[in-house]
Amino acid sequence: MTPEHKRRALNSDTGEADMLSSLPEVVKDKILILLPIKEAGRTSILSRQWRYTWSSIPELTIRDGSCVASNGLFTKLVDEILFLHQGPIYKFDLHTKNFHDSVPYDRWLLNLSRNEIRELILQLRFNYKIPSSLFSCQALTCLHLSNCTIKLPHDFEGFKLLRTVKLEKSTVSGNELEKLVSSSPLLESLFLRDFNECIILNIDAPNLKNLVVLGKFIDIQLWTPGLLTLWVELKVKPVGNHHRRGKLAEALGHIPAIEKLEMHKHFVAYLAYGPLLEKFPVKFDHLKEICFSIDLSDLKAAALALSLFQNSPKLKILDIRFLSGADSLSGGPDFWEPIDREDCSFEHLQTVNIHNFLPSRPMFSFVRFVLSAAPNLNELTMSKENSDEVVDPTTFKQLLRFKRASANAEIIFV
Repeated sequence: MTPEHKRRALNSDTGEADMLSSLPEVVKDKILILLPIKEAGRTSILSRQWRYTWSSIPELTIRDGSCVASNGLFTKLVDEILFLHQGPIYKFDLHTKNFHDSVPYDRWLLNLSRNEIRELILQLRFNYKIPSSLFSCQALTCLHLSNCTIKLPHDFEGFKLLRTVKLEKSTVSGNELEKLVSSSPLLESLFLRDFNECIILNIDAPNLKNLVVLGKFIDIQLWTPGLLTLWVELKVKPVGNHHRRGKLAEALGHIPAIEKLEMHKHFVAYLAYGPLLEKFPVKFDHLKEICFSIDLSDLKAAALALSLFQNSPKLKILDIRFLSGADSLSGGPDFWEPIDREDCSFEHLQTVNIHNFLPSRPMFSFVRFVLSAAPNLNELTMSKENSDEVVDPTTFKQLLRFKRASANAEIIFV
């Protein structure tokens, strides 16, 4: 390389280094936040100005698989990151697959409790008991725990700024969960999946906007007047002695602002258990989308669905997955045929999606009812559980002959 080429190369390298070094600190932080912690640390060799920049980024994301192979080295790495860190840590996101030693976690959480932590994510592969130091983090706005055991301290006064809670495969009693939720006045989103010990859910959260519950429980009571979206999936069938009667008022009686309602697996059967209420507990004037799983041969479930439709005058989207009951294919009583269309007019209904379509009397009756009661329907889409299974032409012709209240309604098989 000639001296002139060397000079140009040197100037080029210097220019690039100067350009990186002159970036505003906030831009440097955003760059480092997007990098894995290992790569963020390597930026210290870029220039003198970058040497310690990584140690002050406010968000830390750590994965044991992407950092080191052994538990000892992983512990040392996280200890050094937290020890060398300067300034507040607003977000700490830790995912571990192979690291199962709880002692360092206690130390790390104690450190975070002194660093103005706002968002904490712990996704672990072993059951970890959350230490009391976590509950002193009063700046928390987001808490996501997986495979953790939660026991609130006796002097716990709540998280006053907490807005999002996500608990997965974690252990918490009904009383502990109720206290955690009710003592978080700003809580807006709550996600519960595969939780242990908590079989009675009592959710009292006036400002809650989004609620997702997937698990095994025997009772759910909601006092959430501001709730906009609700997804509930009950993974066990309702059984006699384990259920009190009148579930509908407790579960759906205090969600008047709901806009999207999803009920899956056995939740509709749970709501329909026992004698149905003569009057629905609330009118859903804001409800625009309903998604649920139902066995149409179950008359109580069908009656509950009808009552829900009658009390949802603004419904636009209906998404149904049919469950196979004892009478689903053999016929069963025709619930929908005698219903007066004026008693249940789908005035605003535009889209209907039917999953797990099975040619049976209850299903044909339901489809006929919807087509005849929805004057603004655009499309009714049906699919089978096995997407490779061909629809019988006779079945398709029978559906096409059904009377439609909407001239624009299309019947589609996918």
